[in-house]
Amino acid sequence: MNKKLVVLSAVALSASLAIAAFAHSGATGVVKERMDGMMAMGKAMKSIVLIVKGAREYDASVIKNAAKTIQNHSGENMVSLFPKDSKKQSASVAKDEIWENWAEFKVLSQHLHMLSVGLEAAAGNGIRGEEAANTTEASALTAEMLAAMPVDQIFPMITGSCSSCHSKFRAEK
Repeated sequence: MNKKLVVLSAVALSASLAIAAFAHSGATGVVKERMDGMMAMGKAMKSIVLIVKGAREYDASVIKNAAKTIQNHSGENMVSLFPKDSKKQSASVAKDEIWENWAEFKVLSQHLHMLSVGLEAAAGNGIRGEEAANTTEASALTAEMLAAMPVDQIFPMITGSCSSCHSKFRAEK
């Protein structure tokens, strides 16, 4: 796994968590609920980063629990927290592009869910510990294919999925 990518992921996750904590002030209802879900996923990702970086001993149960957290807040569960009327709330960091490109938003959320299902299944595989040559396009993978991979090969796909969605659909505050 590319160490630079892991370090950059850790920095980005820390910054996102700090920004999100500040953004939560004033959020209510469905906007607060989805912000809380995003925070939970961010914390789950941070726990994986520590393991992938080697700052924490490998623990398959931590990976599984983090994957389940991501599953619980992605896919249809995430999509259901973006009703059209919620974009009007001032605390929301959701861009109008979510509703303008609804199909793409749903696909990204479903893809994140699939990746997290694969991550949970792969938790027992451990970490390869070397830069993985991944010639398979992430969008062509299935959860079953991911289940055979080491965690550090799946993790960049998840961070990439999160980054892709955030860059398209999340406003910076």
